[in-house]
Amino acid sequence: MVQRFESALASDPAAACALLAPETVREVEDLSDKPCVQALPAQDLPAGGAIDHLAVAGHSGEAVLAGDTIFLALFDDGWRVIAAGCTAQGSDPQRPYDCTVKAG
Repeated sequence: MVQRFESALASDPAAACALLAPETVREVEDLSDKPCVQALPAQDLPAGGAIDHLAVAGHSGEAVLAGDTIFLALFDDGWRVIAAGCTAQGSDPQRPYDCTVKAG
């Protein structure tokens, strides 16, 4: 799913938006005042590359890629991206990530 999202970012914004959680789509659209298919490409999300680490705990997941960290959540219809373009705020794992695309 993470790789499909990464591929869609570059070539198919509609497919990338379809992989976002509903709350994340709303936030992307609210912040830009544009539909997701227009707003998401303008976010300049980094190319993630290969997955270095994938962790799942219950209904939440974290995919650490070579150039990005993506957070996921499990919904009734499958896994969705809840945040992307995330970078750690220092070396303390307790500090929150700063994410370009996220739910409100």
